[in-house]
Amino acid sequence: DDGEVICAQDDPGDAMFIILKGEIGVVAMQPPAGGAAQAAPLSISFGAGQIVGELALALNRPRTAGLQAIGPTAFLSINFDVLRALLDAGAPTRSRRLLARWRMRERLTARG
Repeated sequence: DDGEVICAQDDPGDAMFIILKGEIGVVAMQPPAGGAAQAAPLSISFGAGQIVGELALALNRPRTAGLQAIGPTAFLSINFDVLRALLDAGAPTRSRRLLARWRMRERLTARG
């Protein structure tokens, strides 16, 4: 449903999400401007067919931002055990490429 919180910033990165339908927006705590920090939507959203939250899961670290549904949304939540089984079942080369892509995305995000 619109506005549903899927995960919050600093939550454990224990799952990633594959969006089946709808749109998911990124929400992050903004630095305080004379008061307490407030959650604010960023101008980043993901739609059907995209994956979000994979870096926190792959790197086993807390989430750097939260995720919130924008309108009616359907998604799959995949935890580490399921991801490992999927990767083990796939070709080793494909698994290495996926992990390399996540590492590259992490480096680019850290520089951001």
